[in-house]
Amino acid sequence: MVPRTAPRWLGIALAGAAGVALLVALFLPGGASDPAALAVATTPTARFDQLVSQLSTAAEQGDAALAKDVADEALRMFDAIPLAERNVDRRYHVAMMRAVAGDGAGALAQADTIFTASPNNLFGFYVQGVVARLSGDSTAEANARKAFAAHYADEMVSARPEYVEHRDLLAAFLEPVAGN
Repeated sequence: MVPRTAPRWLGIALAGAAGVALLVALFLPGGASDPAALAVATTPTARFDQLVSQLSTAAEQGDAALAKDVADEALRMFDAIPLAERNVDRRYHVAMMRAVAGDGAGALAQADTIFTASPNNLFGFYVQGVVARLSGDSTAEANARKAFAAHYADEMVSARPEYVEHRDLLAAFLEPVAGN
């Protein structure tokens, strides 16, 4: 359950986490208007990315029923994505879907996988913080935020694609949480 006074970073995560995928599809060469791109959209990876965009739109519009249906389909599609294509960004999106659905263990499993692929990756700490916040564990949330802050500067210099795409979300996670 999301607290009534959810922090700004959580709202950003839920409402806008997938907006970049939509922009990429629409504005980059080979985007949604390109017939070749439409053929590619039938792959599990492309379909997952489309579903993440749809989930973002449903969340922005406050359509909880549609968001749940789309999230369920996206999670099923993620299982069909080849392991080599399950990058940090896609794992982050899956973790957020699982966290919001109340599957903290599933979300934390994605964080662990993110750390295995990329030690000190900010999204691993971010996921830990979101899960802790949603479960009401202020100590675990504070620990995740401290670790996040300790690695933020060094990690942001790397300009990983997921950091560039979610720069505002990550910066907002540095902000203090009201009541802590």
